[in-house]
Amino acid sequence: MEYDLLNLPDDIERRRHKLRRTVPAPNSYFMNVKDGSNSEVSMVFSHSQTAIFSGSSKRLATPTGGKVKLTKDCLFKINNKEQDIGGHN
Repeated sequence: MEYDLLNLPDDIERRRHKLRRTVPAPNSYFMNVKDGSNSEVSMVFSHSQTAIFSGSSKRLATPTGGKVKLTKDCLFKINNKEQDIGGHN
């Protein structure tokens, strides 16, 4: 397979190690997690090292040493990486 080394295809670039990519970027991300029983939304880091609980003290996520493991009745949405977190325009 031949391809330009300066413009790698997306599928090859995603499989590479985070530090060996053309533009180094982390594999972690933030996500909004909603408990299935109530409408409360919590922001959770994908590689959190502590257990995440909702306001009603129900466990939302458990650390595994890598990515967190969400409980079965949780809904999640990965936050957009280009989203302005600070709220500035």
